[in-house]
Amino acid sequence: MLDETEGSLDIVGLSPFNDLHLFEQILGNKGLTEVRYHFFDNAEAAVVEELFAAKSTSVTDVRDLWEEVGSGGGNQPGGRSQELRTTESNATSG
Repeated sequence: MLDETEGSLDIVGLSPFNDLHLFEQILGNKGLTEVRYHFFDNAEAAVVEELFAAKSTSVTDVRDLWEEVGSGGGNQPGGRSQELRTTESNATSG
């Protein structure tokens, strides 16, 4: 799926320290033009910015996202979400 996704990708709940295999798939996908990463730890943000330097990349604190959607992070197990969501995709399933 990650190698077929095109456009923009929001990443929530993944860490470049634990999920590098997924980040490598995203990095290799030429159809992804924008990556929006929501980090929990500042160290993750720095790694993601370096990793995706060739793509349009933005990083924001995931707690801002939680606040924006009204959850305040209170329903996140261990303070983290485990969601990978595409915002624009021409990917086909199969």
